Amino acid sequence: MNTPLSIAMRGKRLASTALVSPLLLVLGLTACQTTEVIPPTDAEVKQLAHDIEAAAVADMIVMNRCGALGGPTGAYASAARETWQFNNQNLIIDAERLLNSQRNDQIIIDAMPYSLAAIARVHDLSLSADERLNLAGRSPNGQKTVCERELSQLETQSYAAQFDLATLQALGERAESAPDSETSAADILTRWTHWPKPGRSYISLTESAKAQCPQQSRIITLENNWPTERYAVYCAGTPQNLVQCDWGACEAAPNELPERQ
Repeated sequence: MNTPLSIAMRGKRLASTALVSPLLLVLGLTACQTTEVIPPTDAEVKQLAHDIEAAAVADMIVMNRCGALGGPTGAYASAARETWQFNNQNLIIDAERLLNSQRNDQIIIDAMPYSLAAIARVHDLSLSADERLNLAGRSPNGQKTVCERELSQLETQSYAAQFDLATLQALGERAESAPDSETSAADILTRWTHWPKPGRSYISLTESAKAQCPQQSRIITLENNWPTERYAVYCAGTPQNLVQCDWGACEAAPNELPERQ
């Protein structure tokens, strides 16, 4: 029953609602406008640089291996490389500048500066990409088919479209203050088109490395051209030194680090 009292109370509630709702709306809008945008962390930016580097190495392996087939497939690989570089080169440069600025393990090989950490990473990424591509295990038609498929994908892809915009911008900002990369992943893949198999000194060098690093020693063969051999030695993933062997006698190679500008 609508008594005068109930009607009056209902009117007060409606008036109160009419006043509170706009106030809540204003407060909500103000909260949205003042929400702080959290910038990417250093770890997130570094991970992005690693992801770009990994994608670039995998794509370069496809272009290098398919280009080596020659004929129409080789021509397609050359054309795809130009488009791929146009789409991604700036991001790759930013990623490598940032990563190389944090790698303090440069060595000199034939007057060229290399990071042993970068060599190990490119080595592992390239072997993984080669295994996935598996051109050696395919027939000529199979090689053509898989190359056309892979090349059609990479020539149209842009790394910028695959990652978070804020993190990409942060990568570019950090790369501006980093020194230019002395040696890129592309340079490493050009020098070591195919990684050599271990030479005669490998076994004795492995025993020596294990004595100094019992659990996680690692050796990557860089040159096997008897009587000269070169190896990169690591302990628990950390670069130790570049070892050169002549006629089976091995020692850490002398090194003069280049001055960074």
